[in-house]
Amino acid sequence: MTLREASRTAVRRPLELAIQAAGLGEFEWDLGRDVFTVSPRMAAITGMAGGDMPAKRGEALDAYIHPDDREAVIAQRKADLAKGDAFSSEFRQIRPDDGRIIWVRTAGVIMRDDDGRATGVTGIVQDITERRLDDDQRQQLMTELDHR
Repeated sequence: MTLREASRTAVRRPLELAIQAAGLGEFEWDLGRDVFTVSPRMAAITGMAGGDMPAKRGEALDAYIHPDDREAVIAQRKADLAKGDAFSSEFRQIRPDDGRIIWVRTAGVIMRDDDGRATGVTGIVQDITERRLDDDQRQQLMTELDHR
C-alpha cells in the first residue's frame, strides 16, 4: 500500500463510520458509463439489490418511485442534471423486495466536466418514513383541533 492509498483509507474510515451512524446509504451514478452503484447500506434501506446496475439514463430507478410522486421526481432530476450542483428530494419509494412503501430522502452532488456537462452523481439516501408519519399525524391532529 502506498502512502497515498494509506492516507485515503485513513480518511474514508471515519466517513464510513459517520454515514453508518447517521443511518444513511450511499450511491453513485457514473453518467459516462451509465452505471448506478448501490451500496450495501442503501440496499438495506431501499430493498434494492446492492452493487452495480445499468442506470438507463436514470430510468432504471423510476419503477421504484411511487406512481403519485414519479412525475415530480423525474422532472426535478432532469432539472438538477441540466443545471444544478446539488440536489435533495423526498418521495415515496416502493421496496422491490417486499413491496412496502417507504419515504426516502435523497441528497447529493452533481459532478461536471470543464464544459459544464454532468458526468456523475454521488449521494445519500435516508429512510424518513417514521418522520413523515409523525408529521402527517401531527398535521391531522392540528386539523382536528382547528375544527373544534
